[in-house]
Amino acid sequence: MALSGGVDSSVAAWILKQQGHQVVGLTLQMGHGASETWRAGSEVAGQLGIAHFVVPAQGQFNRQVVEPMVAAYATGQTPNPCARCNALVKFPLLWQAAQAQGCQALATGHYADLHQLDDRFFLAEAADLNKSQAYFLARLAQDILGRLRFPLAGFKKDQVRKMALEAGLKSASRKES
Repeated sequence: MALSGGVDSSVAAWILKQQGHQVVGLTLQMGHGASETWRAGSEVAGQLGIAHFVVPAQGQFNRQVVEPMVAAYATGQTPNPCARCNALVKFPLLWQAAQAQGCQALATGHYADLHQLDDRFFLAEAADLNKSQAYFLARLAQDILGRLRFPLAGFKKDQVRKMALEAGLKSASRKES
């Protein structure tokens, strides 16, 4: 489970646990300096009683996302760093870390859905069109798409926040990132 420690990833992990899955929390450490993300992921993992691992990503993040983004701005272009990061850094590193832990799939708290037709996987909009993040995942490779799970695909954001409150998750009151 990609576990940022926010309400979405926390509820997604909680849902998977409720369904009887063995869940491992994985948090990317993207920036340099004081990042609280790994601490929030660790706190949620502790609350849910799951193992938690921090995956270093600073070098790849700078090379694959930050430097090209700065170069694009310098030439008057408008980059899309999130789509680039998801395809080149975030999901490949998370899937590699998940495999190292013996996981068969990688779940996230993204609001997206996934459909399969024959041997191809296709992203689809989540139930909450105001929160749908399929666009930011559009560049993911088929080998990664086939391993993804989106537990929040059928929920609206207000339902997710309510589930977090009812489950007693500390992340229930966290602000949007």
